[in-house]
Amino acid sequence: MNDTATEPVQILRILGAGVPALSTAGEAAEWDKQLREWAQSLLPKTRDILGSLPDELDIQRQAITRILGWTLRLLDRTCSPPKLVDATWHVDHLATACRLLANIVVSVGGGRILCTWCQDYGDDPRLIQVIEAGSGPGGSLSACVTCRARNGLRPLIDKQRLPSPAPPVSDFPRLLGATRLVPEEAPAAIRPVP
Repeated sequence: MNDTATEPVQILRILGAGVPALSTAGEAAEWDKQLREWAQSLLPKTRDILGSLPDELDIQRQAITRILGWTLRLLDRTCSPPKLVDATWHVDHLATACRLLANIVVSVGGGRILCTWCQDYGDDPRLIQVIEAGSGPGGSLSACVTCRARNGLRPLIDKQRLPSPAPPVSDFPRLLGATRLVPEEAPAAIRPVP
């Protein structure tokens, strides 16, 4: 745990590893204190982002509003339950709330995207692939500059801009009218392709 980490990216890096298994009430209280500080530092930034979102992003506004409300409810509770399991549950939920708030600040407010390959918020992330799911939300894969170079990845927009290779010469008659020359007949005879 890092007491001085207040930058959202640093918070995401720390919480990306997860909260360690808590074995004492003292550890739970220490994590609770740190997570509360992080949440308190992220709340005003998240509220500013919520206020700056245009009206056409109503679904995103609703999601951020729900996350803010849930975080405030968690902060209203105290972490002094009699059982360690309750303290662990509370700390896990606070960690999730901090992760969500930090992600909003970094991605919505800062325009930074998590690199799928290195799991960090690297430089100039670009969309590599969109995964469409039949019944679920699907997903997307993004990569930073370093991972794109290391793994030979091309951004999706660059893939779409690449010129398509020219069709072979033998395909031109088919492309020009779905007909072909019949070698046994005179060159002027053209019949439709079956």
